[in-house]
Amino acid sequence: MENGASFKERDVSLDVFKGFCLLLVMLIHIQAGKGATWLGAWANPFKLAGFFVVSGYLLSLKPCLGGFGDAVGRKWRGLMRPYFFFGFLALAVLVPLKANTLAGATSLSNAIISQMALLRGYSTLWFLPVLFVAEAFFIGTMFLENRLRSRFGRFAGLIYPLSALAAVCLSAFLSPLTSPYIKVPQNRQVVANLILTWLRALPAFVCVAAGYFAYGRLLAAVRRSAFATSAAGALLVAVGFSTGRMLGGIDWNNNVYGGNLCLFLVSGISSSLGLMLAFNLLSRHVRMPVMRFVGVNSLVLMATHLPLPFIQYAREFSAWLCVRVSSMGAFLSAHFLLNSLWILALVILLEIPLVLLLAHTPLKALWSGRRR
Repeated sequence: MENGASFKERDVSLDVFKGFCLLLVMLIHIQAGKGATWLGAWANPFKLAGFFVVSGYLLSLKPCLGGFGDAVGRKWRGLMRPYFFFGFLALAVLVPLKANTLAGATSLSNAIISQMALLRGYSTLWFLPVLFVAEAFFIGTMFLENRLRSRFGRFAGLIYPLSALAAVCLSAFLSPLTSPYIKVPQNRQVVANLILTWLRALPAFVCVAAGYFAYGRLLAAVRRSAFATSAAGALLVAVGFSTGRMLGGIDWNNNVYGGNLCLFLVSGISSSLGLMLAFNLLSRHVRMPVMRFVGVNSLVLMATHLPLPFIQYAREFSAWLCVRVSSMGAFLSAHFLLNSLWILALVILLEIPLVLLLAHTPLKALWSGRRR
């Protein structure tokens, strides 16, 4: 989700894919659990897995220079600096907007600060520390494999599948401690607050590993033939869609993953790889400027669309407009998905000034450390 320096230095298909993933995230948030269940059933396991898989693939393109501390330090600066920046931005905006009394302001401030300190983030900001921890785990595995190679040769590569298996087993064992849908004793709630980010990072680690090992090899195998690319992408998306439907719309926020973490990962990773292939093929022939813009600026949009009240303002503007254009109001009220897409378009339009301000001015240096 990190912003690059320019379009020319980026893989356009990955930007389009990330844009598509983020539009799904925003659409599901706008729907708030209502409406087209087939969309949520497919998108919930996939929409964030896509970012993890892309991050793994990008790791495969960049050697980890220096030591483990240097590599993790670069990830910390790239992900945790914006995490704290956008957390304090949400604090500065929401407290004056939502708190009417000193006691309310204090309570809300304490809630946001404690969530940030525990690396749980505020709203969608939970994603950034989870990605950081997952990538740090994977980088650690890479350095461990390098050390074992001199002793065990090619068998040192087994550390990757063994680590992925350990991550799945540990996540399945610890998940019931932190599920928001299971009522647990107070002492376990304290444990849940402390380990939730680390627990979410375990399946994210598996997605990073899948992107690191699978996408580049898969792309190299099929990219010479448009038919092979299309067939492989369609098959993977079909697998992801069917397994997602079996789960019934389980999200990353439900940390028991519908009781079947393996199926959850199969759904998310399959859809991610399939759509990455599809957008790689499409981007050679079709321009998709909206999804590309969203993908390039995915970090800002992810970090602000829900923590800041853009969805609320878009709904209020839509309601105001529908009162004045009654035919539009009747049409949108009868078509939930189209109404959600309309709100999504309004949210993007409302966020464009903030995106331009934060991502395309010297202010970017405050949160990313990169000058324009």
